[in-house]
Amino acid sequence: VKRKALGGGGAGAGAAAPEPGGPPKKPKYKDPRKMVRTDALSQTLDAFVVRGPSAASASTREGGAKPRPFDFVADFKRKNPTEIAEELEATAAQAPSGRGAAPASFRETRCGYDSVRALIVDLETREDATLRDALRRHVFVGVADEHHAFVQHATKLLLMRTTDLAREMFYQLAIRRFGIMGMLDLDPPIDIAGLAARAFSEGEDAVDPETDGEASALAAEATALLRSKAEMLYEYYRISVDEDGRLVSLPDLLEGYSPPAHALPRFLVRLASRVDWTREQPCFEGIARALGEFYGSPPRPDPNAEPAPCAGGPAVAANIVSTARDTFFPAFRWALRPPIDLERTGAIVEVAALERLYYVFERC
Repeated sequence: VKRKALGGGGAGAGAAAPEPGGPPKKPKYKDPRKMVRTDALSQTLDAFVVRGPSAASASTREGGAKPRPFDFVADFKRKNPTEIAEELEATAAQAPSGRGAAPASFRETRCGYDSVRALIVDLETREDATLRDALRRHVFVGVADEHHAFVQHATKLLLMRTTDLAREMFYQLAIRRFGIMGMLDLDPPIDIAGLAARAFSEGEDAVDPETDGEASALAAEATALLRSKAEMLYEYYRISVDEDGRLVSLPDLLEGYSPPAHALPRFLVRLASRVDWTREQPCFEGIARALGEFYGSPPRPDPNAEPAPCAGGPAVAANIVSTARDTFFPAFRWALRPPIDLERTGAIVEVAALERLYYVFERC
């Protein structure tokens, strides 16, 4: 039972059974430098963590000491092997059953526009096979900070810039689902001019009233532009703008995921000011890029949630950890065609490799 629960990883799990009347077969030698203990279907350590007291009650432990990162190990030691095996077997049944398979409901566009076909061909041309394999077969290790996470692929430990990968993924989804994506209704509808004025008044898109004009006037211009493009925006991207200049809906690019509300003002401003509306292909690409930046933005930390421990040091808000672990990285397996640019720009960096570490530690 224990060997089955642990995926056959116990001692002697890989040894061949002796044949009747003959000498036992010698196990095949495996180079320890290339032995991989995990694969993309295995679970992470989080599944076996025994949740202890809350942060408030933890401070009342003996001597007022803070809880150690792996205090849950002590709880496991109090259990007998049978109990542990049963727990592992129960949680193993909830593990993912496939590698990089898209949901059954996912459909890709069949649009015959030359501009759309050219954008899809560009995605296919820029895709790097090595990075694709790393994403499809990765094992999620943990969040490093708000924008980075560690994953394992084969014998390598990789540091990935989650934000960059997410924005590229949503850009690609906006292209691949051109004209057939679902819709997220906004209730109540949102006043575009008010959000645009806020973006023009603060943050990266803030303007200088003396040189660029008043934020309210620029917001009115942006609203008028989006209203004039409302029919096209809705038909191809499910971005619905009503006659009163209100945003009524957004595209449903990834099932079960909604973009962060705090990034909406910036999205509206960039949709109005950074899209080339005069040429078809640059227009479609610009809208998709704006959607990718919007949907791929990390959520704001939830002040009401307890921080979650991360691999990079200081704790990170639990909602940021769960978004990366439960939404983005599972989707990267099937929805992202990683371009080689991600490696060139440092969005995917190899931190360590077992082959090199073996020479240092002589074992793993």
